[in-house]
Amino acid sequence: MAPWRLGNDYDRPIPRRIGEDVGRISRDLFGQQKMATVTEFPSPPVPVGTQLRREYFCFLREHRIVSPLWQWAYPLVHRINARIVFHTPHHYRYIYYTRRLLSKLVGRDINIQLFYRCLEGRLYCFCVNKRVKDHLAVLHGQAFAASVPAFSPADQETLQLTSQGLCP
Repeated sequence: MAPWRLGNDYDRPIPRRIGEDVGRISRDLFGQQKMATVTEFPSPPVPVGTQLRREYFCFLREHRIVSPLWQWAYPLVHRINARIVFHTPHHYRYIYYTRRLLSKLVGRDINIQLFYRCLEGRLYCFCVNKRVKDHLAVLHGQAFAASVPAFSPADQETLQLTSQGLCP
């Protein structure tokens, strides 16, 4: 791998070899320094797409996890939670300094609780239940059955067992 080593702090010879040999990408066009991008979403998590988000809110209402007003209250809850999560001395400093002041007065670290933390596992339950419904629809020939291969009897039994014991 010596020909693909740069000998610097960000030395990645294997990806460089793949890029140069397979992709025919010039050495100076990539992999010179580490760059990272992170997207964080504050709690409670919701689907990004409009239709899926609407289905998720219906799921929450059907199982009486949230009130019917939740759909309209969510943007405000999201905004407040984002400020709580992402406060720094430069952004949302009123929260940052209030938290520091309270911590000094009490003598211990004060954490501001997020709203609707009870919903954190519900998105996973919604997604699993949605997949189970889709698979059951395929099993019963209700949706795009022609393009999906048939399930074995063991797969059908697994899906039936899974669909009976999922969380709300």
